[in-house]
Amino acid sequence: MKRAKLVLIALVAAMTLSAQNLDRTKPPETAPLPSFKLPPVFETALPNGLRIVLVEDRRFPLVT
Repeated sequence: MKRAKLVLIALVAAMTLSAQNLDRTKPPETAPLPSFKLPPVFETALPNGLRIVLVEDRRFPLVT
């Protein structure tokens, strides 16, 4: 039983040492970012001075 524990500890130690061979001299490559376009914004003001900003999103019909 002691021998099995010793072998297991040796294997775990060997795996952790081998996992440290990463090349950190250059940053990792990333995927290109998807294009992003802002929707049109409608702005107006009420007679009392309150400013209203409206951005329409038809994916989810909700009025707040």
